[in-house]
Amino acid sequence: MSKIHILASDEKKQYRVIIHTSVPAGNNSAGKSWKDVLIGAEQNTSELIIGTKNGGNCS
Repeated sequence: MSKIHILASDEKKQYRVIIHTSVPAGNNSAGKSWKDVLIGAEQNTSELIIGTKNGGNCS
């Protein structure tokens, strides 16, 4: 189950949030656990582009 936390917002209706989600159990085709792969990639955080349409930076 996902959990969403709103950390901050501003007068421009921009929000800073954290979204937690489950990592699949089991291993990938290389025999590594999905959890270890995601942590090892150091990409377990991301930044979304600001915008209201696909491609970002659209108003």
